[in-house]
Amino acid sequence: MKLSLSTVFAIAAARELDLDNALDRLALIEEKFEDLKALIPESNSNFDSRFDTRFGKMIALAQSSFDNKNCKSTNAPDDESDEVQVFTEGDMCALNGQINSALSSWARNFACQGNGRVHRQIVRKSRKIQNFFHDRQNC
Repeated sequence: MKLSLSTVFAIAAARELDLDNALDRLALIEEKFEDLKALIPESNSNFDSRFDTRFGKMIALAQSSFDNKNCKSTNAPDDESDEVQVFTEGDMCALNGQINSALSSWARNFACQGNGRVHRQIVRKSRKIQNFFHDRQNC
């Protein structure tokens, strides 16, 4: 019994650590998005403004869905995948996929508040934005 009780406390401590840096993780994702935008070549189309608007709306949804708790047990109880730990610098196609993975992971862990299954909304929007970038930038 002692072993399982210590395991429970270790899991609870890990969840508390996740909560402490949830907004920092979201800020890092936003920072990497800015890095990605800087890699987009100049063009006459309005791709970069459309890309920025779409991402901005999704980040606003993510920020409004955060309510200081970890809801992974209800959003994705069987998901054992880990978030992206390292972002590739200089390769816009790889960075685009890594931003998508990191945002999806964040949503599964912390998008708890809102109408419907907000974490699924964020994951879908993130995938659409990733595909939008992928199609327009020939990745």
